[in-house]
Amino acid sequence: MSGAQSTEVVQQVADDAATQVTAIDATLQEDPGAKGADQLATLRDAFAALAALQAYKETNTSAWTQNREQLVASLDTLSSYGGAMQSAADQGEDAVRTLDDLTRRVDKAMTRYRKQVRKARAQARDERSDVRTYHQRMESLIDQYTALRNDTGAFVDTMYDQDLYMFEVIDYFTQAATDRRQISNQMAALKPPAEMRGAHQRIVTVIGDGADAIDAAVAALEDADCYDGECYFEFDTQWEQFQSESDRITEQYGQAYDNWQAQMAKALQAAKGADLPPEPDL
Repeated sequence: MSGAQSTEVVQQVADDAATQVTAIDATLQEDPGAKGADQLATLRDAFAALAALQAYKETNTSAWTQNREQLVASLDTLSSYGGAMQSAADQGEDAVRTLDDLTRRVDKAMTRYRKQVRKARAQARDERSDVRTYHQRMESLIDQYTALRNDTGAFVDTMYDQDLYMFEVIDYFTQAATDRRQISNQMAALKPPAEMRGAHQRIVTVIGDGADAIDAAVAALEDADCYDGECYFEFDTQWEQFQSESDRITEQYGQAYDNWQAQMAKALQAAKGADLPPEPDL
């Protein structure tokens, strides 16, 4: 028993002790009044205390503390018999010291492990909360951007249906660019999960590019030969160029959004678990 360095060895010792209990019981049943029966009964009690350690493991060292008193008491009685029983008592006392030492080591390691698990789970909860918060805020901004795109589409339809003054078109698209840039800036201020930074930045960049494209179109309109915008807007080559650029931005945004959604789903799934430390090998 002095070589017991793990819970597995303790269980092996416990199995051997259970075998000894069975053997001694058979002997006592065969001849209860045999010479030395009282000593065998005491030895049996000592082995029974060790056999109870079959339940001993990292998470159940109480199997030892609950049976330690019985083993010590049995060993004291065996020691009083002297002779061959003294040798058994000496071995038993060595087992007590070894089990005490092992149990202290196991309990210390498991206390440290449980602390690490609690920390890992708390960190996972925080990360899960961060991911969900990011998702909610990003989705809200995406919804706002979608609403802006829909509004711009409706305004363009109006441009085709009605004659609008140049200043009306300039004012609308100036505000449209400002609104898009605000959304892009708010997105840029968010903290996405590390594995989503690329997908997140791609959306931010595309929306920012859209605002830049609108600004460029507004600048071209402002250069038109028109006093204070008091002339009607015309669908010319510059408008066609803007439409082409707008179509390109729309396609890029669709790709960026699809990629972001896929990465977001993975991040949300990953956030459900916790990266727990490995259990100590005891």
